[in-house]
Amino acid sequence: MPQYVYRSMQNSESPRVSNLGEESDQTTMRTNSNGEQFVPYSVFHLNAQSIGTAQHKIECIVQENNCKFIAITEHWKGANQLPAYVVPAYKLVSSFCRREKKHGGAAVYCSGDVKCSAREDLTELSVPYLFE
Repeated sequence: MPQYVYRSMQNSESPRVSNLGEESDQTTMRTNSNGEQFVPYSVFHLNAQSIGTAQHKIECIVQENNCKFIAITEHWKGANQLPAYVVPAYKLVSSFCRREKKHGGAAVYCSGDVKCSAREDLTELSVPYLFE
């Protein structure tokens, strides 16, 4: 069964698990204890156990919660299949797909209004079955 985790993170603060229905103002500028200003953002993680069967749930949850980032593990798709699974208003930023055997994989999507790019130095560290 898929597991849902919704976390609100604010710069260098530790993540906290929030209720899926929690309301938050994603655009309000805040100041941390060091006087640095930041905008809070939200991350949604799903251990999908096949993105194909979970896509509708993903779309509903991120729309209701104004998530800026989506992390999907166990998407179970190959490198040529994953781009076909589009989340409206999000772009696929980084992914890992197994070349052999079934299942596994990880993907990171980012909201279209956020400027981001993949960290190639980190994606090169991926090891099938151990660190995807």
